Amino acid sequence: MNLSTFNKLGLGVIVLCWGFIIHDKVNFRQKVDKQFKPFVAAYYEFLKEVCPFKYKNQTSNYTIKFDHGDDQWIGLCEPSWNGYVIHIDKDFWDNSSESAHTQLIFHEMSHCVAFREHVKDESHYMNPIFYVLPYKQMLPQLKTDLRNYCNDR
Repeated sequence: MNLSTFNKLGLGVIVLCWGFIIHDKVNFRQKVDKQFKPFVAAYYEFLKEVCPFKYKNQTSNYTIKFDHGDDQWIGLCEPSWNGYVIHIDKDFWDNSSESAHTQLIFHEMSHCVAFREHVKDESHYMNPIFYVLPYKQMLPQLKTDLRNYCNDR
């Protein structure tokens, strides 16, 4: 194999790999079950409002899907090979209110997108023990967390 053929082959492999990475990344970002999409959209609206720079330059890849928590968890954000996977307990989802859905998705998205940790305060949406909070109480907490994320450049 001469150098010219090798260069063409190498370039083809690079283009093919790059295309696979881009294609996979785009599809991966869109792996959100339809039940979660309105909550994800609302989360990103708050991110856009509080931190336009991070909103425009969002690089978190994640998927959100139903799973079974086996009484161990109702939501779980864990790293995967190219981003994060958010697992939502199907039984909890089916038997809870829209307020609980909002808080759960915002909590898990804050782990995976804004890299927020759990807090000890039981009246905070990032507490690991789940209490449904009034939206008016949760919203300022979320915005504070997103502002902190914005400042974490």
